[in-house]
Amino acid sequence: MPFVYSARSSRGVDQVLERVPAVLAEHRFGLLWQLDVAETLAGKGFAGHEPLHVLEVCSPARADEALRTDDRAAYLLPCRIAVRASGEGTEVGMLRPERLFEAVGADSGPLVELGRTVEGELRDIIDDLVR
Repeated sequence: MPFVYSARSSRGVDQVLERVPAVLAEHRFGLLWQLDVAETLAGKGFAGHEPLHVLEVCSPARADEALRTDDRAAYLLPCRIAVRASGEGTEVGMLRPERLFEAVGADSGPLVELGRTVEGELRDIIDDLVR
C-alpha cells in the first residue's frame, strides 16, 4: 500500500491555495502554518524551484483524541499537506496518517484506527481542494 496519497488539479497553485481556508473549515480543520518553500529557498540563494507550499493543518478534536490515546502521536502532529506545481496543474498530497502511526510503532489498535479516520478526512480535504 502506498505511503503517499495525492491528487491532481488543472487549477494553478495560487488558485488551490485560495481555497484552503474554506475547505479546511468545511471539514473542521484549521490551517496552523504555511511555508512557501520556493520563496524560502530563493531567499537563501537557491532560486529556480517550482511553486511548493507545505501546509500544517489540524483538527483540534482529533489531535486531542490522538494524544489521549498514545502520547507518541505528538511525533506526528500537526498533519502536513503539500501543494506543488506539477506539469500544467497542481498536485496536492500527504503522507498517509495510518501508515505514519504504524511507522512509529503504535501498538495501540485505537491509534492506528484513528490514523485511518484522520486519513479519510484529509483525503476528503485534498479531493475537495483539487476539484
